[in-house]
Amino acid sequence: MVCHPGTQHAGKLAAALKKEDLLAAFFTGWRLPPDSMLGRRFRLSALRALDDSLIPCTRKIRLPELLAKAAQCVGWRGESLMRLRNAWFQRLIPERAITSCDAVIGFDTSSWLLAKRATQCSKAFILDRTTIHRSTRSSIRATFKLNHSSTATPVASSGDIQDDLESTEMTLAARVVVASSFAQHSLTEAGIATEQIAVIPYGVDSDWFADGGNRAGSTGKAIFLYVGNLRLDKGVGVLLEAWRQLGATDAELWLAGDGDSEVIQSARATAGVRVLGKLGQSELRKVYQSATAFVFPTYYDGFGMVLLEAMAGGVPIIASPHCAAPDLVRGGAAGLVCPAGDIAALTVAMEDVCTHRTAWRERGAAAVEIARSYSWETYGTRWAALLRGVVG
Repeated sequence: MVCHPGTQHAGKLAAALKKEDLLAAFFTGWRLPPDSMLGRRFRLSALRALDDSLIPCTRKIRLPELLAKAAQCVGWRGESLMRLRNAWFQRLIPERAITSCDAVIGFDTSSWLLAKRATQCSKAFILDRTTIHRSTRSSIRATFKLNHSSTATPVASSGDIQDDLESTEMTLAARVVVASSFAQHSLTEAGIATEQIAVIPYGVDSDWFADGGNRAGSTGKAIFLYVGNLRLDKGVGVLLEAWRQLGATDAELWLAGDGDSEVIQSARATAGVRVLGKLGQSELRKVYQSATAFVFPTYYDGFGMVLLEAMAGGVPIIASPHCAAPDLVRGGAAGLVCPAGDIAALTVAMEDVCTHRTAWRERGAAAVEIARSYSWETYGTRWAALLRGVVG
C-alpha cells in the first residue's frame, strides 16, 4: 500500500508497483491534470497526474489537501500547516486497508502516525525519504550563512517537533529509501545504519522529453537554463553572480520557476537573464529543447528530478554535488559537478560551455543515453526487489 497526501512521485511509485502486481491500494489527496487551468494555478507538476491504471485501486482523501490549499491562499504557510494536513490524512486511512496488505509505504514528513499504525498491526513499514536529513541541511545552511535570508527555516521549536516526527518515521521503518548517494550520506552521517538504507533513483519519461523539437544548434547564443524554485538555498544567487562574472554577450540565462521575490527582482535586473515564470510540462519540454546547458547549483536537494528531465531532453548539466548530479554525470560524460557555493568554479564551467560548444553537444548526447537507463520501469523493478526482500 502506497500513501501520500500530496504530490511528488508517489503516483509513479504506485503505478510501477501495479505493473509488478504488488500494489494493494494507493491513498492520495486531490489530483488534477498539471496543464489544466487549476493545475497551473496550484502549481502542480506532471507527477501529480494520475495514471489510468491506478484508478481502480486509488482512494482519494481530498479534504485535508483542499483545506490546506485554501489556507495557503489566505497566507498560512509553513511546516505547521503541512503537519496538520499530513496528520489528518494519516488518520483518515482505514484500519482495514493497513491490515489487508503486507507492507505500507509512506513518505517523509507525512508518515509518523502511519508508521506507528503499521507496526502495531505487525506490517512492514517502508519510508520513502525524498529529502536529505535535517541535520545535514542545517549544517549546510549554517556553513553558507543561508539562515538569515528570506528563505530561512522555521523557528527552532517547529524544527524540533518535525525532527521528532521524522525520527519516529525512520526508527520504525524496516527500510529507508532515498534517491541519491548524497541523501544516503546525509542519513549515515546522522547515525542511520547503512543496512537500513536503500538507494533507488527516480525515473524519467525519456521519450516524452526527447520528443518535441530539434535540439539547439552549435551556432547562435548559448542558452543556460535553470528550472526550479528561485530561492537562495537552491543556489540561484550563486548562479546570478556567476552569470554576471561570465559577462557573456553571446549567451542568455533562462530561469523557469517562481519563488523568492527578492531573488526574482535581482534576476530581472540582470542583463541577459530571462525569467520565464512557472511553466507547464509542454512548455518546459520546449525550453529544454532550446537549452545548451542546464545549471543546478543547489545547496541541498534529495535528488533533483529536473536533472533527469534536462538530460532526457539532451541537455548536459552543471550542478553542485549536493544532489543526484554526481550519480548522473558518469565521470563528466554528461556534464560537470562544481562545489556548492563556488561562484568562480561555476563561472569557469559556464565559460567552457560558451567556448567548447561541440564538446558540450557530445555531453548532451551522452546525457540522453544515461537518462534512458533511469526509466520508471527500472525504478519499479528495484522497488519490487526491495519489497520482496523485506516481506519475504
